[in-house]
Amino acid sequence: MSGCPIRSCGYTHRPLREGVSVMLQITDTAASAFRDILAREEVGGQTIRLVPETRTNGQGGISLEAIDEPAPADAEAHAQGVRVVVAQELASTLDDAVLDAKPTEQGTEFFIRSQPA
Repeated sequence: MSGCPIRSCGYTHRPLREGVSVMLQITDTAASAFRDILAREEVGGQTIRLVPETRTNGQGGISLEAIDEPAPADAEAHAQGVRVVVAQELASTLDDAVLDAKPTEQGTEFFIRSQPA
């Protein structure tokens, strides 16, 4: 399965303030992993936020953070039982994408793939 790996990242969506939304689909596997992350005692926040990052090799990537309240321009995509928002800079990039996850020996690996045609 090819995809863009992300460090840490269902299907309904709705606008968040000012009509901003994203059509990012989040699989049940990824949503379950997000719920597990937010349930950890040391994690503060009730929402997962996907944000851009620059990796050490200079390529762009996606990272996540646990937050309480999204920024006004963030786009929202609800997954099964977890609130996920996307930073404005990523919204158009992740439109028509699927965020999925799979278990690995190092923990959960999140990755982005294209939505089926």
